[in-house]
Amino acid sequence: MKIILEGPDCAGKTRLAEALKEKLTDYLYIHHGLYKHAYGPHKESLKLTNVIIDRHWPTELIYGTVFRSGPVYNINQMEEDARRNDVNTKFILCLPPKAKVLARFEERNNPNITFEQMGKVYDGYILLKNMFPYFKIFNYAENNTDEFIKKEIYEQK
Repeated sequence: MKIILEGPDCAGKTRLAEALKEKLTDYLYIHHGLYKHAYGPHKESLKLTNVIIDRHWPTELIYGTVFRSGPVYNINQMEEDARRNDVNTKFILCLPPKAKVLARFEERNNPNITFEQMGKVYDGYILLKNMFPYFKIFNYAENNTDEFIKKEIYEQK
């Protein structure tokens, strides 16, 4: 199974990834950062099985739109590739309430991203949630991490 984790900074992806890595010890963990040359690594990571992918095409779509002139590759094709012939891919969107994300972001004091930009990123993920309903929502403010994993990963295997 492939597990693709998405969401804005400070949304609980790392928390969920660490819990998944602890339980799925035979899985490879890949963290795709925010970089302009994401196409190759994103494409290659889709060839793997038993993998937790932290950030993929939605990150390129949203962060690329907020911080650059848009994505550097065809998002529709990558999204299709991520879902093609593989019913065993779990798409998880980490998305607690905006106020919680922004409060955590403010605590981090990241000099590379403004508060306004972070708000736009969050709003982009809200649009993503509405456009791609196959994403399961993980909200650290409401969901117990272990219970979420049990329900969305183990009971769905």
